[in-house]
Amino acid sequence: MAGAGKHFSAGHDIGTPDRDVDKTFDRASLWYDHTNKVGGEFLYAREHEVYLGMCRRWREIPKPTIAMEFLFLGERMSAQRAYQMGMLNRVVSREALQEETLAIAGRIAKMPRLGLQLTKQAINNAEDLMGKRTTMDMVFGLHHFAHAHNDLVSGDRLAGFDGRSMAASQRETSTDKKKAQA
Repeated sequence: MAGAGKHFSAGHDIGTPDRDVDKTFDRASLWYDHTNKVGGEFLYAREHEVYLGMCRRWREIPKPTIAMEFLFLGERMSAQRAYQMGMLNRVVSREALQEETLAIAGRIAKMPRLGLQLTKQAINNAEDLMGKRTTMDMVFGLHHFAHAHNDLVSGDRLAGFDGRSMAASQRETSTDKKKAQA
């Protein structure tokens, strides 16, 4: 945690890229051994197992991981934290919000309409190719399955949660964090 301890990984060994590159290893996939290959085939076969394969196995572990924290906990986050995480382009004060928004809209309004339309279409197409529409439909189904499960188990499709109880849990979490920081 936080780089403490004897070993630390940033996710990819960039400091010693040739270390163990010629050594064979146990495979979890059906890809063949890379050590007797040359050129691109050597790198492709090796990386398919030690990079892509590992990433997929890590992603598909059914247990929750702490790195998906904001999805699992559903906690509120400040605009500054969302900005740091790359979820926002900018943060402005409430007082400057309307002025800033209208200034951006004004700059966009001066741009060629067809270019804006084509850009939006390209972005939407890229998201659809990545499965966004299908994923949204699938998640909608999971959402309703969760309601059905809650109703069958507890007789309450929201399992006792409503807007007030969710807001209260966020306040409790915020208070607990402030106490821990003090």
